[in-house]
Amino acid sequence: MNVKPMLSTTDTVKLLRQRYPPALICTVCACLLGTKPESYARSGLTEAARLAYVCAECRLEAADRARVADVRAENARRNFALARAAKRQRRLTQGPIENAPENVQGLEDLQDRLMSPEHGAVRRTSRTGVPIRIDRARNRGGRPRVHADHRAASRASSRAFRARRRTVAA
Repeated sequence: MNVKPMLSTTDTVKLLRQRYPPALICTVCACLLGTKPESYARSGLTEAARLAYVCAECRLEAADRARVADVRAENARRNFALARAAKRQRRLTQGPIENAPENVQGLEDLQDRLMSPEHGAVRRTSRTGVPIRIDRARNRGGRPRVHADHRAASRASSRAFRARRRTVAA
């Protein structure tokens, strides 16, 4: 069995133009729209426009692609602007860093108070040496912990049960 390879769009257009020289062919999808000039005579196409014709479906798809690209570009610009504004806001509310001037001592005291365990935070340091605030309430992952009183009661109950079994077995 001989299987012919699929032709590209440009090769298909060339083949159709050889077979039907006066035909109206879409240059994007290679759709044969009319084989005789009478079938497209009322459209008023020039010879150059006929040779470079794009059907309505391909024009509609191109317009949709352009609209989607514009929407994506606008979303990307908006997200970038929001990220920049959030970064600027974090930088303003983050407080002083290691090499800050001495006139921000009040902000350092505020940061130290906010980083205290009474506010539910743990002071940690990143690889760069910048202090990081980790909220215990937000960073609670894994298996939920049982309260210490419940565990102690459970242990006491188990011990009492084992002691009763020992006395009965003896």
